[in-house]
Amino acid sequence: MIIPTHDEIVTVISQASKLEKTINDLLEKEEYEGIMDIFAKPEIAKVIGRNQNIYILSIMTRLIMVEIKKTGKTSLQGKNTSQIIRIYKILTLYLRRIEFNLPINLQAEIVDYIKQEKLSLPIVVGIISNNSVIIQKQAILDCLAIWWGKVYE
Repeated sequence: MIIPTHDEIVTVISQASKLEKTINDLLEKEEYEGIMDIFAKPEIAKVIGRNQNIYILSIMTRLIMVEIKKTGKTSLQGKNTSQIIRIYKILTLYLRRIEFNLPINLQAEIVDYIKQEKLSLPIVVGIISNNSVIIQKQAILDCLAIWWGKVYE
């Protein structure tokens, strides 16, 4: 593994900051294809690989596109980059509760969070499928399948 230099780190942070602002502007305009075009650029791959927020936004943008194709809309409409990143991180923490088999009352809090954020099934399943820290994906999906009816009671 090659350790980046200080200058490389500063450059990536600067690029990521500008990129996040551009993505935020496109989110406001609901120009999701434009965001996908940005992530398709080869030079952006370096930033994705070195900046967690940009990595998360690349995943979430793909999930938004899948959701739009399946339902015609996105449950993340009106959310900015900070909100989308926060949803990803918080949902990951709730998913880890299930994965580590914490007490059921702590696991079940995911239902309230999904309701609160009005997250769709494609977004939740996509986060599980694309999240590298989640190892026991099938066990989590099985658990959520049981609880999913409670999400929209």
